[in-house]
Amino acid sequence: MLSEERIIKDVSTYGLSTFFALALGVLTGIVTRKVLGPTLMGYWVGLSILKMYLSHANLGTLQAGERDIPYNYGKGDLKKAKEIKDHILGFGLLVSAFLTLIVVVATPVLRRYYPLYITIGIVVMGLLSVPQHLSAFSTTLLRARKQFGVLSKVMFFQAILTLILTLVLGYYYKIAGLYVVVVSSMVFYLIYTFPKINYRLSPKISRQGIRPLSTVEIGRAHV
Repeated sequence: MLSEERIIKDVSTYGLSTFFALALGVLTGIVTRKVLGPTLMGYWVGLSILKMYLSHANLGTLQAGERDIPYNYGKGDLKKAKEIKDHILGFGLLVSAFLTLIVVVATPVLRRYYPLYITIGIVVMGLLSVPQHLSAFSTTLLRARKQFGVLSKVMFFQAILTLILTLVLGYYYKIAGLYVVVVSSMVFYLIYTFPKINYRLSPKISRQGIRPLSTVEIGRAHV
């Protein structure tokens, strides 16, 4: 277990890293607008919105996990904490894979209405649905284990990597380059965080395991 002093230090560093990442995010946004221009920027905003919606494939189970996993750690019920992790992972992967399938199947239809480079972008965002869930899942476990030092570092390096790749690939390859930026950023995050979450992948799917997690979050959303 981490000491209280270490946790406070890591949380403080995490706050600074969050601020730094947000500042670099603003700078990256400015660079993106410069390299794309008005028309491509409009398409990019649309693709970013699609990516954001696909990131909600967990339907609130990750948010419930951020509450229930630390709670069971505190109780010493590691078996229950493991079951929650397994069900969150399994449910999210199932829904994410389903959404990816929908996007891929819809590709021929999308091609009729959008240029090829935009259709490719939609497919890329669809294919990122599963990695997005894995990324959010690893973040949830790191927070549950109070490993804010790891989160601080990955946010710091990811923000720098995204800015540099946007400057280079965005300048030379425009929106196609940004597809590479998004994928590279996601891969970097997973490679950095997954070895540190101390979890063996064992996804499970059952109504009994998922219902308490999803209904609690849906109920809270209506309060």
